[in-house]
Amino acid sequence: QLFWAPPAALRELAKVYGYGAEKYAPNNFRKGYNWSLSYNSLLRHVLAAEEGEDIDPESGLMHLAQAAWHCLTLIQFYFDKESGAHPPELDDRWKGQTRLRGPSEMLGD
Repeated sequence: QLFWAPPAALRELAKVYGYGAEKYAPNNFRKGYNWSLSYNSLLRHVLAAEEGEDIDPESGLMHLAQAAWHCLTLIQFYFDKESGAHPPELDDRWKGQTRLRGPSEMLGD
């Protein structure tokens, strides 16, 4: 329920939506784009925050709020793909046969 969502975090997230609307156009993300762009930005913002940089120097916004924006956008893209609103080609995640290895395999044991 939205009632339980933390207001301060939602306000920070709203700032990111506003920044994107000014930088690109209102609701521009709804047109869709390659998912890898959001995955890349999400990881970049998380790593910057993890390294101790709370505020993005370009936008002046919190890195974690921008990462959250990309998470929500990817969730929306999933629903847009499922409904046919976006072409499936925009989902450019790796679909190969990568298998995660256990620690003993990685260490050569």
